[in-house]
Amino acid sequence: MIASRVFAGCLAIGLAVCGCSGASPPTPALASAPVTPAAPAAPAAVPGPLPPPPSESPIIVASALSQSAPAAATAGCPAPEIRAYEIAEDLGGLSGIAPADQPNEFVAISDAGGVYTLSLGDGGAQLTSQGRLAGLETATNSDRDAEALLRLPDGRWLVSFERSHRLVVFPPGLSGLTGGPATVVAVPDAWRALDWNRGVEALALAGDGRIVAIEEGVPLQLASRTAWRFDPPTGSSLDATSVTYSTGFAVAPGDAAGGNDGRIYVLEREITGLGLSARIARVTEAADGSLSVETTLDLSGSLPAANYEGMTVDPYRSEGRRFVLVSDGDDGARSIIVDIVTADCAF
Repeated sequence: MIASRVFAGCLAIGLAVCGCSGASPPTPALASAPVTPAAPAAPAAVPGPLPPPPSESPIIVASALSQSAPAAATAGCPAPEIRAYEIAEDLGGLSGIAPADQPNEFVAISDAGGVYTLSLGDGGAQLTSQGRLAGLETATNSDRDAEALLRLPDGRWLVSFERSHRLVVFPPGLSGLTGGPATVVAVPDAWRALDWNRGVEALALAGDGRIVAIEEGVPLQLASRTAWRFDPPTGSSLDATSVTYSTGFAVAPGDAAGGNDGRIYVLEREITGLGLSARIARVTEAADGSLSVETTLDLSGSLPAANYEGMTVDPYRSEGRRFVLVSDGDDGARSIIVDIVTADCAF
Protein backbone atom coordinates (compact mmCIF):
# COMPACT_ATOMS: atom_id res chain seq x y z
CA MET A 1 0.00 0.00 0.00
CA ILE A 2 1.38 3.40 -0.90
CA ALA A 3 1.69 5.76 2.04
CA SER A 4 -0.95 8.49 2.29
CA ARG A 5 1.06 11.39 1.07
CA VAL A 6 1.66 13.20 -2.17
CA PHE A 7 4.85 13.16 -4.13
CA ALA A 8 5.52 16.43 -5.92
CA GLY A 9 7.05 15.98 -9.33
CA CYS A 10 7.19 17.66 -12.67
CA LEU A 11 8.98 16.60 -15.82
CA ALA A 12 9.60 19.43 -18.27
CA ILE A 13 10.94 17.62 -21.33
CA GLY A 14 12.88 19.11 -24.22
CA LEU A 15 15.81 21.52 -24.17
CA ALA A 16 13.56 24.44 -25.02
CA VAL A 17 11.44 23.64 -21.99
CA CYS A 18 13.92 22.97 -19.21
CA GLY A 19 17.10 24.51 -20.58
CA CYS A 20 19.11 21.41 -19.75
CA SER A 21 21.51 19.26 -21.73
CA GLY A 22 22.76 15.73 -21.53
CA ALA A 23 20.92 12.46 -20.92
CA SER A 24 18.99 11.65 -17.78
CA PRO A 25 17.38 8.41 -16.67
CA PRO A 26 13.98 8.07 -18.27
CA THR A 27 12.09 7.58 -15.01
CA PRO A 28 13.69 9.65 -12.23
CA ALA A 29 12.61 9.48 -8.60
CA LEU A 30 10.23 12.26 -7.70
CA ALA A 31 10.46 14.42 -4.59
CA SER A 32 7.91 14.06 -1.81
CA ALA A 33 5.95 16.40 0.43
CA PRO A 34 3.63 15.36 3.30
CA VAL A 35 -0.10 16.08 3.18
CA THR A 36 -3.07 15.24 5.36
CA PRO A 37 -3.77 11.49 4.98
CA ALA A 38 -6.84 10.47 2.97
CA ALA A 39 -9.16 7.59 3.73
CA PRO A 40 -7.65 4.26 2.58
CA ALA A 41 -8.90 2.67 -0.63
CA ALA A 42 -10.50 -0.77 -0.72
CA PRO A 43 -8.40 -3.76 -1.83
CA ALA A 44 -8.44 -4.05 -5.60
CA ALA A 45 -9.77 -7.58 -5.93
CA VAL A 46 -11.97 -8.20 -2.88
CA PRO A 47 -15.74 -7.73 -3.35
CA GLY A 48 -17.46 -5.57 -0.77
CA PRO A 49 -19.01 -2.17 -0.15
CA LEU A 50 -17.21 0.97 -1.24
CA PRO A 51 -14.93 2.64 1.33
CA PRO A 52 -15.77 6.15 2.51
CA PRO A 53 -15.10 8.85 -0.12
CA PRO A 54 -11.52 10.16 -0.18
CA SER A 55 -10.76 13.30 1.79
CA GLU A 56 -12.34 16.46 0.40
CA SER A 57 -9.06 18.31 1.07
CA PRO A 58 -7.21 19.01 -2.18
CA ILE A 59 -4.45 16.65 -3.16
CA ILE A 60 -1.70 19.00 -4.28
CA VAL A 61 0.80 17.93 -6.93
CA ALA A 62 3.50 20.59 -7.46
CA SER A 63 6.43 21.04 -9.86
CA ALA A 64 9.72 19.85 -8.46
CA LEU A 65 11.85 18.02 -11.01
CA SER A 66 12.97 18.50 -14.60
CA GLN A 67 14.35 16.03 -17.09
CA SER A 68 16.20 16.72 -20.34
CA ALA A 69 15.48 13.53 -22.30
CA PRO A 70 12.97 14.71 -24.94
CA ALA A 71 10.34 12.70 -26.73
CA ALA A 72 11.18 11.80 -30.30
CA ALA A 73 10.80 14.70 -32.73
CA THR A 74 9.88 14.35 -36.36
CA ALA A 75 12.00 16.00 -39.02
CA GLY A 76 11.53 19.76 -38.90
CA CYS A 77 9.10 19.54 -35.99
CA PRO A 78 9.91 20.41 -32.36
CA ALA A 79 9.76 17.73 -29.70
CA PRO A 80 6.65 17.69 -27.51
CA GLU A 81 6.72 19.57 -24.23
CA ILE A 82 5.93 17.14 -21.42
CA ARG A 83 5.28 17.65 -17.74
CA ALA A 84 4.47 14.74 -15.44
CA TYR A 85 3.15 14.68 -11.90
CA GLU A 86 3.13 11.79 -9.45
CA ILE A 87 0.42 11.04 -6.89
CA ALA A 88 1.17 8.72 -4.01
CA GLU A 89 -2.38 8.71 -2.62
CA ASP A 90 -4.08 5.37 -3.27
CA LEU A 91 -6.94 6.56 -5.48
CA GLY A 92 -7.75 3.14 -6.87
CA GLY A 93 -5.93 4.08 -10.08
CA LEU A 94 -6.95 6.94 -12.37
CA SER A 95 -8.60 5.47 -15.47
CA GLY A 96 -10.49 8.19 -17.35
CA ILE A 97 -10.37 11.95 -17.92
CA ALA A 98 -12.42 14.58 -19.76
CA PRO A 99 -12.38 18.39 -20.11
CA ALA A 100 -14.36 20.54 -17.68
CA ASP A 101 -16.04 23.91 -18.26
CA GLN A 102 -12.92 26.09 -18.10
CA PRO A 103 -9.45 26.01 -19.71
CA ASN A 104 -6.88 24.00 -17.73
CA GLU A 105 -9.69 22.25 -15.82
CA PHE A 106 -10.46 18.54 -16.14
CA VAL A 107 -12.55 15.82 -14.51
CA ALA A 108 -11.03 12.39 -13.80
CA ILE A 109 -12.40 9.09 -12.54
CA SER A 110 -10.70 6.18 -10.83
CA ASP A 111 -10.99 2.40 -11.06
CA ALA A 112 -12.70 2.52 -7.67
CA GLY A 113 -15.41 4.89 -8.91
CA GLY A 114 -13.88 8.04 -7.44
CA VAL A 115 -14.51 11.45 -9.05
CA TYR A 116 -11.83 14.17 -9.07
CA THR A 117 -11.32 17.63 -10.49
CA LEU A 118 -7.89 18.40 -11.91
CA SER A 119 -6.38 21.85 -12.44
CA LEU A 120 -3.29 22.06 -14.64
CA GLY A 121 -1.31 25.24 -15.14
CA ASP A 122 2.13 26.84 -15.01
CA GLY A 123 2.01 26.65 -11.21
CA GLY A 124 1.64 22.87 -11.20
CA ALA A 125 -1.31 20.56 -10.72
CA GLN A 126 -4.07 20.22 -8.15
CA LEU A 127 -6.28 17.16 -7.84
CA THR A 128 -9.38 17.47 -5.64
CA SER A 129 -11.72 14.67 -4.57
CA GLN A 130 -15.40 15.23 -5.37
CA GLY A 131 -16.76 11.94 -4.00
CA ARG A 132 -17.76 8.92 -6.06
CA LEU A 133 -19.88 8.07 -9.08
CA ALA A 134 -23.61 7.95 -8.36
CA GLY A 135 -25.12 4.49 -7.99
CA LEU A 136 -22.03 2.80 -6.52
CA GLU A 137 -23.00 3.11 -2.85
CA THR A 138 -23.40 -0.66 -2.40
CA ALA A 139 -21.31 -1.82 -5.37
CA THR A 140 -18.74 -4.59 -5.23
CA ASN A 141 -15.26 -4.14 -6.72
CA SER A 142 -16.31 -5.86 -9.94
CA ASP A 143 -19.24 -3.44 -10.31
CA ARG A 144 -17.31 -0.23 -9.67
CA ASP A 145 -14.46 -0.69 -12.20
CA ALA A 146 -14.91 2.54 -14.21
CA GLU A 147 -12.60 2.68 -17.23
CA ALA A 148 -13.44 5.57 -19.58
CA LEU A 149 -15.08 8.98 -19.21
CA LEU A 150 -16.59 11.00 -22.07
CA ARG A 151 -18.36 14.33 -21.87
CA LEU A 152 -21.13 14.63 -24.44
CA PRO A 153 -21.89 17.87 -26.33
CA ASP A 154 -25.02 18.45 -24.20
CA GLY A 155 -22.96 18.23 -20.99
CA ARG A 156 -23.98 14.71 -19.98
CA TRP A 157 -21.30 12.18 -19.04
CA LEU A 158 -20.76 8.69 -20.43
CA VAL A 159 -18.81 6.13 -18.37
CA SER A 160 -17.83 2.63 -19.46
CA PHE A 161 -17.28 -0.10 -16.86
CA GLU A 162 -15.51 -3.41 -17.26
CA ARG A 163 -15.68 -6.71 -15.35
CA SER A 164 -19.40 -5.99 -15.04
CA HIS A 165 -19.45 -4.64 -18.60
CA ARG A 166 -21.88 -1.76 -19.04
CA LEU A 167 -22.31 1.81 -20.23
CA VAL A 168 -23.81 4.43 -17.90
CA VAL A 169 -25.09 7.96 -18.63
CA PHE A 170 -24.92 10.67 -15.94
CA PRO A 171 -26.58 14.12 -15.95
CA PRO A 172 -24.50 17.26 -16.64
CA GLY A 173 -22.18 18.82 -14.08
CA LEU A 174 -20.18 17.36 -11.22
CA SER A 175 -23.42 16.99 -9.31
CA GLY A 176 -24.67 14.76 -12.12
CA LEU A 177 -21.65 12.46 -11.86
CA THR A 178 -21.84 12.17 -8.10
CA GLY A 179 -25.58 12.62 -7.51
CA GLY A 180 -27.17 11.03 -10.58
CA PRO A 181 -29.56 9.69 -11.48
CA ALA A 182 -27.41 7.20 -13.39
CA THR A 183 -28.97 5.51 -16.43
CA VAL A 184 -27.58 2.13 -17.50
CA VAL A 185 -27.65 1.75 -21.29
CA ALA A 186 -28.17 -1.69 -22.84
CA VAL A 187 -25.03 -2.57 -24.83
CA PRO A 188 -24.65 -5.25 -27.54
CA ASP A 189 -24.31 -8.89 -26.47
CA ALA A 190 -20.74 -9.02 -27.80
CA TRP A 191 -19.84 -6.07 -25.57
CA ARG A 192 -21.31 -7.72 -22.47
CA ALA A 193 -19.47 -10.96 -23.34
CA LEU A 194 -16.00 -9.39 -23.43
CA ASP A 195 -13.24 -10.89 -21.33
CA TRP A 196 -13.69 -10.13 -17.62
CA ASN A 197 -10.87 -7.59 -17.31
CA ARG A 198 -10.50 -6.56 -20.96
CA GLY A 199 -13.62 -4.56 -21.69
CA VAL A 200 -14.24 -1.19 -23.34
CA GLU A 201 -11.46 1.14 -22.21
CA ALA A 202 -11.77 3.86 -24.85
CA LEU A 203 -14.62 6.29 -25.56
CA ALA A 204 -14.35 9.16 -28.03
CA LEU A 205 -16.59 11.57 -29.90
CA ALA A 206 -15.87 11.35 -33.62
CA GLY A 207 -16.07 14.24 -36.07
CA ASP A 208 -19.48 13.05 -37.32
CA GLY A 209 -20.95 13.39 -33.82
CA ARG A 210 -21.12 9.65 -33.20
CA ILE A 211 -19.40 7.90 -30.32
CA VAL A 212 -16.61 5.36 -30.79
CA ALA A 213 -16.04 2.68 -28.13
CA ILE A 214 -12.99 0.38 -28.38
CA GLU A 215 -12.28 -2.80 -26.42
CA GLU A 216 -8.91 -3.40 -24.80
CA GLY A 217 -8.77 -6.96 -26.11
CA VAL A 218 -5.94 -9.45 -25.72
CA PRO A 219 -2.86 -7.67 -27.12
CA LEU A 220 -0.68 -10.78 -27.57
CA GLN A 221 -3.26 -12.58 -29.70
CA LEU A 222 -4.60 -10.11 -32.25
CA ALA A 223 -3.58 -6.94 -34.11
CA SER A 224 -7.20 -5.76 -34.31
CA ARG A 225 -9.92 -4.97 -31.81
CA THR A 226 -13.68 -4.75 -31.85
CA ALA A 227 -15.10 -1.24 -31.75
CA TRP A 228 -18.64 0.09 -31.76
CA ARG A 229 -20.07 3.28 -33.24
CA PHE A 230 -23.35 4.78 -32.03
CA ASP A 231 -25.20 8.05 -31.54
CA PRO A 232 -25.22 9.67 -28.08
CA PRO A 233 -27.78 7.73 -26.04
CA THR A 234 -31.19 9.32 -25.51
CA GLY A 235 -32.59 6.55 -23.30
CA SER A 236 -31.67 3.11 -22.02
CA SER A 237 -31.20 1.48 -25.43
CA LEU A 238 -28.32 1.67 -27.90
CA ASP A 239 -28.23 1.15 -31.67
CA ALA A 240 -24.55 0.30 -32.10
CA THR A 241 -22.67 -0.83 -35.20
CA SER A 242 -19.71 -3.17 -34.73
CA VAL A 243 -16.54 -2.20 -36.62
CA THR A 244 -12.85 -3.10 -36.55
CA TYR A 245 -10.04 -1.11 -34.95
CA SER A 246 -6.74 -2.16 -36.58
CA THR A 247 -3.48 -1.53 -34.74
CA GLY A 248 -0.20 -3.33 -34.09
CA PHE A 249 0.52 -6.70 -32.51
CA ALA A 250 1.09 -6.54 -28.72
CA VAL A 251 -0.67 -3.16 -28.51
CA ALA A 252 -3.63 -2.45 -26.21
CA PRO A 253 -5.85 0.64 -26.52
CA GLY A 254 -6.06 2.54 -23.24
CA ASP A 255 -8.38 5.43 -24.12
CA ALA A 256 -9.40 7.67 -27.01
CA ALA A 257 -10.43 11.28 -27.60
CA GLY A 258 -11.74 13.43 -30.40
CA GLY A 259 -9.36 16.19 -31.47
CA ASN A 260 -10.12 19.78 -32.41
CA ASP A 261 -9.38 18.75 -36.00
CA GLY A 262 -12.25 16.24 -36.04
CA ARG A 263 -9.86 13.27 -35.90
CA ILE A 264 -9.79 10.49 -33.33
CA TYR A 265 -6.65 9.98 -31.24
CA VAL A 266 -6.06 6.74 -29.33
CA LEU A 267 -3.79 6.20 -26.35
CA GLU A 268 -2.06 2.87 -26.91
CA ARG A 269 0.14 0.78 -24.64
CA GLU A 270 2.70 -1.42 -26.32
CA ILE A 271 4.02 -4.49 -24.55
CA THR A 272 7.80 -4.72 -24.86
CA GLY A 273 10.55 -6.72 -23.21
CA LEU A 274 10.98 -3.84 -20.75
CA GLY A 275 7.30 -3.54 -19.86
CA LEU A 276 4.70 -1.09 -21.16
CA SER A 277 5.46 1.89 -23.37
CA ALA A 278 2.95 4.55 -24.42
CA ARG A 279 2.15 6.13 -27.74
CA ILE A 280 -0.63 8.29 -29.16
CA ALA A 281 -2.09 7.16 -32.48
CA ARG A 282 -4.04 9.27 -34.95
CA VAL A 283 -6.76 7.18 -36.54
CA THR A 284 -8.12 6.97 -40.07
CA GLU A 285 -11.83 6.28 -40.50
CA ALA A 286 -12.91 4.22 -43.52
CA ALA A 287 -16.19 4.59 -45.38
CA ASP A 288 -17.61 1.54 -43.57
CA GLY A 289 -16.76 3.08 -40.19
CA SER A 290 -13.76 0.87 -39.46
CA LEU A 291 -10.72 2.44 -37.82
CA SER A 292 -6.99 2.01 -38.41
CA VAL A 293 -3.84 3.65 -37.09
CA GLU A 294 -2.47 6.23 -39.52
CA THR A 295 0.50 7.63 -37.61
CA THR A 296 1.77 7.61 -34.04
CA LEU A 297 3.58 9.85 -31.57
CA ASP A 298 6.05 7.56 -29.82
CA LEU A 299 6.46 8.40 -26.12
CA SER A 300 8.61 5.42 -25.12
CA GLY A 301 11.41 6.49 -22.79
CA SER A 302 9.92 9.97 -22.41
CA LEU A 303 7.33 9.28 -19.69
CA PRO A 304 7.60 7.83 -16.20
CA ALA A 305 6.99 4.08 -16.30
CA ALA A 306 3.26 3.53 -15.68
CA ASN A 307 0.14 1.89 -17.07
CA TYR A 308 -1.51 4.85 -18.82
CA GLU A 309 -5.25 4.23 -19.03
CA GLY A 310 -6.87 7.63 -19.58
CA MET A 311 -6.43 10.43 -22.14
CA THR A 312 -8.23 13.55 -23.28
CA VAL A 313 -7.55 16.35 -25.76
CA ASP A 314 -7.78 19.93 -24.51
CA PRO A 315 -10.61 21.56 -26.53
CA TYR A 316 -9.56 25.07 -25.55
CA ARG A 317 -6.16 25.00 -27.26
CA SER A 318 -6.15 26.77 -30.63
CA GLU A 319 -2.55 26.02 -31.74
CA GLY A 320 -1.02 22.59 -31.73
CA ARG A 321 -2.51 19.89 -29.52
CA ARG A 322 -2.60 19.28 -25.81
CA PHE A 323 -3.06 15.77 -24.47
CA VAL A 324 -3.57 14.97 -20.79
CA LEU A 325 -2.87 11.38 -19.71
CA VAL A 326 -3.57 9.61 -16.41
CA SER A 327 -2.26 6.26 -15.24
CA ASP A 328 -3.60 3.40 -13.20
CA GLY A 329 -1.99 2.97 -9.80
CA ASP A 330 -3.04 -0.60 -9.04
CA ASP A 331 -0.79 -3.26 -7.55
CA GLY A 332 1.01 -0.63 -5.48
CA ALA A 333 2.21 1.36 -8.52
CA ARG A 334 2.23 5.15 -8.55
CA SER A 335 -0.46 7.14 -10.36
CA ILE A 336 0.84 9.64 -12.89
CA ILE A 337 -0.67 12.69 -14.60
CA VAL A 338 1.04 13.77 -17.83
CA ASP A 339 0.53 17.08 -19.66
CA ILE A 340 1.75 16.93 -23.29
CA VAL A 341 1.79 19.83 -25.76
CA THR A 342 2.67 19.11 -29.40
CA ALA A 343 2.97 21.18 -32.54
CA ASP A 344 0.56 20.46 -35.41
CA CYS A 345 3.40 18.82 -37.31
CA ALA A 346 3.85 16.11 -34.63
CA PHE A 347 1.33 13.90 -36.46
